[in-house]
Amino acid sequence: MKIITTITLLIIAQLGLAVDWPGITAPCNSSLQACVNGSAEHTTIFINTNGVINETIETNKAISLVAGNGYKPVFSEGHHVEIVNTATTHRTVRIEGLTFLRGGIAYTHASGSLADGSLVIKNNHITASNSSIGNIKIVNQSWYNELSINVDFNHLHDDRIYHESNNTVDLEAFSKITGRLYGNTIRNTGFTPKAINLFSWDTGGLDLDIIGNELYNGHNSTSLFARSSGGLIHLDIGHNAFYANDSSELYDAIFIVTHGTSRAKSKIVNNTILGANMALQFNPGPGPQDVYLYNNIVAYSFMAVRVMNNHAAMYMANDHNLYHMVSNPDSHFTRGPNHLNIDPQVKGLQNGRLGPESPAIDSGHILSLLALGAVPMIDADGTNRIKYGISSSGLPQLDMGAYEFGDEFFIHQSNTTSHVSRIEDDAINGENTANDIHLTANWNPPGVPGVYNNDNEGLYYAGGFWRIFNQGIRRLAPNASFNVYQYNSDSSFGHTALAGDSYSILDHRTLDQQADRIVQITQSWRGVYNPHPVGVMPFFGHWLVVNMDLADIPVGSHFNIYSQEPSKSAWTHIASEANSTSHITFLDHPLINDVNCAQLQVTQSAEEGVFNAAPIGVYHTGIGWAIFNQDFSTMQPGSAFHVMVNPAQIDACTE
Repeated sequence: MKIITTITLLIIAQLGLAVDWPGITAPCNSSLQACVNGSAEHTTIFINTNGVINETIETNKAISLVAGNGYKPVFSEGHHVEIVNTATTHRTVRIEGLTFLRGGIAYTHASGSLADGSLVIKNNHITASNSSIGNIKIVNQSWYNELSINVDFNHLHDDRIYHESNNTVDLEAFSKITGRLYGNTIRNTGFTPKAINLFSWDTGGLDLDIIGNELYNGHNSTSLFARSSGGLIHLDIGHNAFYANDSSELYDAIFIVTHGTSRAKSKIVNNTILGANMALQFNPGPGPQDVYLYNNIVAYSFMAVRVMNNHAAMYMANDHNLYHMVSNPDSHFTRGPNHLNIDPQVKGLQNGRLGPESPAIDSGHILSLLALGAVPMIDADGTNRIKYGISSSGLPQLDMGAYEFGDEFFIHQSNTTSHVSRIEDDAINGENTANDIHLTANWNPPGVPGVYNNDNEGLYYAGGFWRIFNQGIRRLAPNASFNVYQYNSDSSFGHTALAGDSYSILDHRTLDQQADRIVQITQSWRGVYNPHPVGVMPFFGHWLVVNMDLADIPVGSHFNIYSQEPSKSAWTHIASEANSTSHITFLDHPLINDVNCAQLQVTQSAEEGVFNAAPIGVYHTGIGWAIFNQDFSTMQPGSAFHVMVNPAQIDACTE
């Protein structure tokens, strides 16, 4: 038996305490609240329904509520989830994949808790706020224990009228809170004072990474407000984009206040702030503030940097920032020697992506990213932060602002009567050694009738052009379409199989010991054919290239590899009975739902122990996207797929 089958048995996931709701036995065969009440501490309840839940869930147990794979549970208007954790041992609570029509999520690490805690709030969609808790409210009230949080990839909307206590995301630290707010999209359309409100009491403290978020703000609001009455605030603020909802609305982007003996250390790197009143405000008290300010774009705003009150307690290092149409300078702020005062040529007041002639491209100070520590190196679009620049150096470069320029994407339609079709695109013509080009078959791009390609496609280069070809020598049908993507990043590399087994071990710094990576793979012919469906899988600190039909990979087969950390635009989809039918599994993601021009890249993964031995493609169903087996073989539950899309491409095609 192949070694790969042994590997499969080793990676099958084992769950701890877990129950399904609705279930067939008590306590989970009635209401969700009854299921919560009757479940043991540290249970994960998988909510397996697409129906509306007319309940408010309240508990003092460390219970996790997670949407079942393929389901989209919806809490009806006015209902929320509130958890008060009184656990005496360390527990992780997860709230994941839920939709609230007018509600929210509240978590308190209670004063009676005797242990540290962890909280994950991920992939939730809150369409409007609950009047009492906003969208997300997190309090560490334990006084003695630390709370670690991951608030990732949520889509939040706050539409309330003005009230001083109304905040979309509210964190209050009586004892220390650490962790991150990563890849969230927050839109305030009311007069909510603060989109993200952070407050540390005397005995508390905050150590947070605020990375890759997009925040849209209403009039007189503050996008990110941090205040301490005694504890230390340590904030790494990077790759975020700040906007006004409308050009007539003015907001303050980042405001950090320290009182009493408190102290703040802030690294503010590679953010874009457009249309603000006060872009960056600092109000140091007797305790000082240290600020590291690099690679930011501030444009079309009243004031870029304002230092209030105790100026002697303000210590700032700043350089390589770009300010444009900022009307009022602060006499207490001196711009660094490499400051740019020029039009950044962004796409618009609510679109901070850089145009191709932007002076911000390749103008960032790349070593400044080290100040952010071990945060995801992902930009506000969820794509790789560091890409190869447009300069002639051929080295990785860094742009200013929240978005990195440089990836290329287009659709190729077959133009042949054979199994080979020549690509003609200036982005990749002549790049004969490129390892960063990837393909995904697209059944029906806009304006094209559905065309199947039941073969395993690859790339090869000849005579100055790249070509798409079928490894099995099957003729390409007219108008067979492919999404072509060039990941212009040093996370791309080539791999040549050497062992002649059904798998080949990838040994690369971007993948080793990183089992959560999202990986793309495309076959690239360098003299050896591999007419089999390919995929990837993690294995004991490494990643493998695998033939999904478990056939041996011929020695010398070459593959283009790209990987990155998971992000709001790079995720894993797992087929289940709830999201699949016949040879098709349906995607559900806010970036691509109802966007028929999205250009997805998809790679198969055997991480769940299932090998989908078929060539695949994507197609738009009329209301959303799906992955399908080109040979019409049944899509097995557990088939996994790494999916990536570029929001810049979606923005361009829907503009």
